[in-house]
Amino acid sequence: MVAITSKAWCTAKVVLGLPGHLQQQGVDVVNPFAVGQDNTQQWLAEQHVQPNFRWLAHEYWPPFLHLTVACACFNCLLSPAGIYDPDFIAANQEERADNVIKGSRQQQVEVVRQQIRQFKEDNAVDKVIILWTANTERYAQVAEGLNDTAETLLASIAANEPEISPSTLYATAAILEGVAFINGSPQNTFVPGLIELAVQHNVLIGGDDFKSGQTKMKSVLVDFLVGAGLKPTSIVSYNHLGNNDGMNLSAPQTFRSKEISKSNVVDDMVASNSILYEPGEHPDHCIVIKYIPYVGDSKRAMDEYTSEIFLGGTNTIVMHNTCEDSLLAAPIILDLIILAELISRIELKKDGEAAFHGFHPVAVLLSYLTKAPLVPQGTPVVNALAK
Repeated sequence: MVAITSKAWCTAKVVLGLPGHLQQQGVDVVNPFAVGQDNTQQWLAEQHVQPNFRWLAHEYWPPFLHLTVACACFNCLLSPAGIYDPDFIAANQEERADNVIKGSRQQQVEVVRQQIRQFKEDNAVDKVIILWTANTERYAQVAEGLNDTAETLLASIAANEPEISPSTLYATAAILEGVAFINGSPQNTFVPGLIELAVQHNVLIGGDDFKSGQTKMKSVLVDFLVGAGLKPTSIVSYNHLGNNDGMNLSAPQTFRSKEISKSNVVDDMVASNSILYEPGEHPDHCIVIKYIPYVGDSKRAMDEYTSEIFLGGTNTIVMHNTCEDSLLAAPIILDLIILAELISRIELKKDGEAAFHGFHPVAVLLSYLTKAPLVPQGTPVVNALAK
């Protein structure tokens, strides 16, 4: 959870409006210099890590602006008890689950709601945003009468249905408290009933799965190849890493969630070129992730892209990418929090509309930073970074 005070603002200039009617307006945004300033640096010092915040230097965020922020997500030592269900993550995570919320799913939701209220009160803040950076869960079953509507989802929680995942419970608690919820992992937290609940309460939700290292490179390269008239026909992506994310993904059921989010990243780029690809045609796309403890957070990613070219020839690009997993994800976390807070305050109206209104609760604007963008029904999914 990230708490934001009323003094957390500095002003950035953005261009609003349509061509011919552009206006440069001052829009208050959260000052990222101080996000996590107290607890984060304390935790980093205890871990003997020297943070480098120079990348935050920006003309619109002067360093003299101060913000007192409590970031429980950054400080594991101060985290409250959490929801743990061994059925949704790898069995190798059990020994880490030493501070859990007991009781039924309904009771767990009520505890989380109380934690949100207490967190807000203790830190004297105006707004709270929850961002899920916890373990990747397996995909939850989606079924009629289980979680297909807001009513059935809430009823299933009350009935302690075992197929309601911890991340969905957290998101439900957040929405009922009017708190924005962002999913940084690949599982299907946002089942149809949860999306409907967010729309009913007009609470911002966004996701899924941070787009940081290998997948961001894939978004750029495949978009370039397709746009250049080359036809990617085979994409093979291999990863190994040694952090807890890799350990959890060593279980087949959690790996499947990651495989889905990584595989879907090229779909809109393929669909954009009907000359190269027939309807429903896709490249062969294989994802492999292995847990190698020795490499720690320094994830190694190796990719092979094979494309058809002129006169039936083939072109192959092979790439090795060393990705510092957490350091690539950390600024995305900050960006998602800052953007989510900002767009929750922007209002707009079309010609002919009487009143201003906010964006749709499903925050499409956050999808640039995610592997599997969450969009409202009927809205096209865009993964290509250039678009």
